Formats: sequence, C-alpha cells, structure tokens
Amino acid sequence: MYPELDTPALVIDLDAVRANIMEMAKAAAKHGVRLRPHVKTHKMPELARMQLDAGAGGITCAKLGEAEVMADAGIDDILLAFPVWGEPKLRRLAALRERARIRVSLDSPEVAAGLGRLGGPPVEVLVEVDTGQHRLGRPPGRPTADLVAEIAAVPGVENGQVTTELRVAARGAVR
Repeated sequence: MYPELDTPALVIDLDAVRANIMEMAKAAAKHGVRLRPHVKTHKMPELARMQLDAGAGGITCAKLGEAEVMADAGIDDILLAFPVWGEPKLRRLAALRERARIRVSLDSPEVAAGLGRLGGPPVEVLVEVDTGQHRLGRPPGRPTADLVAEIAAVPGVENGQVTTELRVAARGAVR
C-alpha cells in the first residue's frame, strides 16, 4: 500500500477520520444529545480536538494517563470512564483537576470516599449503571437509586447533572 513506509507504521486516512467525526456529530445533533467521544481508540489530542471542533461536548478517557495527555494538550473537559482508586492515582487526579474540568464515573461509595478526600471543590461524579455488560455499575432501578443516595451523602463529591451524553469510540479511521 505504501512501500516507502517501514512497518509497523501508523497510517491514518484523514478523509475517513473527518467523515466519521462529522457523521457522529450529525447523529448526535439529530437526536438532541451531547456527544462525548471516547479517546481510547486513537489516544491523540489532535483527533480529540477535531472531535471537539465538530461539536463534541468534551471527551472521555479510560485511564488517568490518557486524561493527563489530553489536559497537557489543552483539552479541558474530560470524563474519566473508570473509577480512580488508590492514593497515588488520587494524587495525580488532584493535580489534573488544577488544569482541567474532570468528572469521574464510579460505581461504589468507597471510590466516592477516596474522591471526597481530595480537598478543593467537590469532585463531579457520574454513577455507572450496568446496562447488561456486567463491567461496571449496578442494575437499573432501585439498586442504582440506592447507590446514588449513598454517594450523594459522601462529603466532597457532587453528583453531576443528569445529561444525555453518548460515549463512543471512533471506529474505522485508524488502520
């Protein structure tokens, strides 16, 4: 395909990237939802910036290290999709919060308690609901409502607004 490139090499079809970004932006707008793309596939601030420029309301990162890279590149609205656990990561999160608006998705009062000890403004949290994948969260209904009540009682955390956001990973743009 590109004989002058030595392998392995990352090849990005920017036309495909732009088309995918615009397709998702149009779909979100059509359905009246805020798009919050997940950067776990591309991990590139340049592509995240393209998504934001197309109307995304922020980005989603799986890991603290991804969020640090994005914040270093000037992206300032980040959702951490997986709970932050342990004192070293909590210290990194505290430093990251000085550079960007960080929300944390969680599914336990124990994680909320760790976040609550960070100090500073309350940490915005979103409570995970298990939609059938059995990865994070509690089942919809009473179990999740009970969890929300427990987390709401933890000092130093703030339940985020109930919003309609889509977290999606880009597909088909990186080869």
